[in-house]
This record gives sequence, C-alpha cells and structure tokens, in this order.
Amino acid sequence: MKVLITGATGWLGQAALQAVKKIFPELSKNDLYLYASRERLHSDPSYGVVKINELTSSKNLPQNLDMFVALALKTRDYAQKMGKYEYLEINEKLIHKHIELLESTNPKNVVLISSGVVSKFFEGTGALDSYTEIKLLEEKLFNEFAKKTNAKLIVLRLWGATGELMTEPLKYAIGNLIYQAETSDQIVIDSEFEVYRRYIDATQMFEVLIHALQKNVSATLNSGGVTVEIGALAELISSKHKKTKRIVRHLDLTREPDLYIPTDSDFDNLANSLGISILGLQDQVALTTKSVKQAMKNRT
Repeated sequence: MKVLITGATGWLGQAALQAVKKIFPELSKNDLYLYASRERLHSDPSYGVVKINELTSSKNLPQNLDMFVALALKTRDYAQKMGKYEYLEINEKLIHKHIELLESTNPKNVVLISSGVVSKFFEGTGALDSYTEIKLLEEKLFNEFAKKTNAKLIVLRLWGATGELMTEPLKYAIGNLIYQAETSDQIVIDSEFEVYRRYIDATQMFEVLIHALQKNVSATLNSGGVTVEIGALAELISSKHKKTKRIVRHLDLTREPDLYIPTDSDFDNLANSLGISILGLQDQVALTTKSVKQAMKNRT
C-alpha cells in the first residue's frame, strides 16, 4: 500500500493522514509520500515526524501508487493578496505539477478536493472569479487523466468543513465564533442577513472518500453534513459554556440570505451506504474547539 498526499502539512492534509491511519493502521510512514511547498521534516499528529518532499521535486517517486490525494493549491484568500494574474499563474503551475505526478506514479485511486464554487458556477449562481477558474481547470485535467488511465477518481466539491486539526481556525466562521466564546462574554455576528453553511468533519470526510474508492466508486460529489444558520451555530457554541454568552447581532430578515450550501444529499447517501454516520453539529463543534484552543496556545 502506497499513499501520496500533496498539501500534506495543511489542515486537510493532516485530516487525510488521520483518516489513512484509521483505515489502514498497518501502513508504515515509509509508504507515505508527502508533498508540500518545501522539503523538510514535519511533526504530524497521526504519524509523528514525517519527511515532506518539495512538490516541484521529481526525486524518489513511487510507482504503481495505490492512492493519490491532491490538496496543494493556493486557497481563495490568496487571490486577493496576490492579484488575479499572479494567482492564476502560480496555481496553473501547481495543477500541471500534479498532473506530472499523476502520470509518473500511475495511481489506481485519486481524490481531488475541489470547491463548492464550481457547483455554484454550473448552477448559474456563482461568478467566474480567479478561484473558480482554477478549480474548473483542476477538475478538467484530473478528469482527463482518469479517463485516459482508467484510474478511479472522486472529485469532492467542498462547501464547509470542521475538525480538530484546523491549522488556522480563526479564518473560518465556525472557528471565529468558538474563539469569541472562549475569550469573551459575548459572540458578535457581523452579518446583517441570514448565513447558511453545511459542515462536515474533515477527517470523516476523507474516511468516506477512501472507503468509497475501495468500493470502486468514481464520482463528482458535493460535500455533505449538517446545514446550519450562523445564528443557531452561535447559540450552540454558547450553550457549551457554563455561563451563556450574549449573542450580538443586527439581523435584517428582509435581506436575501447567504446560501453557501449544496442542494443535494449525494454525499450523505454515500456515507450511509458505507455504514458511516455523519457527525452531528455538537460533535463537530467539540472537535473544532480543540483546533481553536491549540491555535490560541500557539499564539502565546
């Protein structure tokens, strides 16, 4: 068994490794081929100290790989920091490097984590910004590779994830709400309109995808999980504390809600068919709280 993961030092990379460890407990870290932006040793929660290869390197590539998990792209927030053309150029190079790795390692199974923005674009409700453009290109090239090689491919369009391994939880709404509850007597919600999100634990998400590949599933899916309005999420987070937190919000119900949620339940149905029960929101909040507390500890 040989597993290759790009973006292995990030939050989703560590969640993927946690899922691999759970499903394949016999797998040695010597059979892991981990890639990120630079070569180094990295302390992983599941496997201890592991070697990280530079993504642009072509040294010591495994042949006849069992599983390839693709996670290494510059995220949406970098588009604003870099500007459109630099962002597109860097990510296009990363995508083509992934294709080179795929062609060199010839994996039997491939997982690509895409984004819900692709589904919104095809539904006609999302703009073609630089992030969406990159994700469309990535899906296209991965699908072309799978068709050419008969590799099993699952493309997961991720809408919202949670978990104990978030490396930067304060960047996300759920992490920010938990942080406020941990550090203040109130939770402030800035949005004046309803905000709906759908959350899945990141490690459990990878467990579903890996088990599905073992059952010879090839598909493009939206991520599933629990749908919640941000105010209800804040109330749930508040309820986990001995002293209830005051929730501060100026909500205008005449305004259109922000609905960044998938419209189908295909992922949840797949999980059920595999005998996997999706974690409820309370459990997801508890796990994500661990990420927030770790981030707070790291900042001190």
